[in-house]
Amino acid sequence: MADDYFVTCRSVNGDGTFGGDPDVVRYLVVPQGAAQPLAAHQNPSTGPVATRGTRWARGLLDGLPPSQNGRDRNILFLVHGFNVDPQGALESHRKVVDGLARAGWSGRVVSFDWPSKGTPAAYLDDRVDVRTTANLLVSSAIQLFVTMTAARAASDQPCDVAVHVLAHSMGAYLVREAFNHADDDKPARDATWQVNQLAFISGDISSGCMSAGNAMTRGLYGHAGRITNYSNAFDGALQVSNVKRAFTAPRVGRVGLPDDAPDVACNVEAGDVWRPLATGGPGDIVHSHTFWFECDPFFKDLKLTLDGHIDRNAMPTRTPIKPNRLTLKPA
Repeated sequence: MADDYFVTCRSVNGDGTFGGDPDVVRYLVVPQGAAQPLAAHQNPSTGPVATRGTRWARGLLDGLPPSQNGRDRNILFLVHGFNVDPQGALESHRKVVDGLARAGWSGRVVSFDWPSKGTPAAYLDDRVDVRTTANLLVSSAIQLFVTMTAARAASDQPCDVAVHVLAHSMGAYLVREAFNHADDDKPARDATWQVNQLAFISGDISSGCMSAGNAMTRGLYGHAGRITNYSNAFDGALQVSNVKRAFTAPRVGRVGLPDDAPDVACNVEAGDVWRPLATGGPGDIVHSHTFWFECDPFFKDLKLTLDGHIDRNAMPTRTPIKPNRLTLKPA
């Protein structure tokens, strides 16, 4: 197993652990045996932030497995949801790494660890922190690799790297805000950048905002080659999220994409995969929202999505309902 790469913008406690408040960006290489990310895992640990980021990204790129059969090498940014502390972020990260490895994917997962408080009661506080740190996802993470890849191409170095994003729960809200704000702020506004595949799991944003022409998602559709929304109609946690909004905005991770979503997006409903896992107990509320991280049918589908070599309506892991509306097949 390789070390784990993190971009974090959490505050640092006196003992070197990370807290739940926004702070400057730090680039981490977390050793295999570590139980949680620590400030001591900054690598490199000296120099200006921009220089550290470049050196960190160069080390990651240099460590990617070589390209095979002319296909891209891959980096997947994982953006966690709310109620996730640093230890939970590392656990989710490693589950995604292991799940994609079981599916045969050979890319590198990089976590963008924003300062979620790690408590269910802090839902609204976490949304405030999302708005505070969203821009950093583009400026200090995604764009870093896009810029370095372009520079390598200009100098005739290998540049066959595709950058993707996977966002869970409130992480989808962070990605939406980040992509929108990137068009408003320098220097991101003046740069050309795009992710290849963008995927949401149990996305905690309104379904309606994903309609064509909606200003709230202009950045998503403008900066992603393809968008895949994985939904679960039985997601109990997103029902709780709706309660917090007085039932005014059904979440895209529960009800799926609207019918007028652009063709660049498709919806994959996973209720058939979730139902056999349900116990009927109170734990189903959380598990229906997080089962993705232990779900091999999902990871097999995600691997094919990231590869991009099979049409989204023809993947063997899905049952088509109508164009761009599919269900995930159980194992």
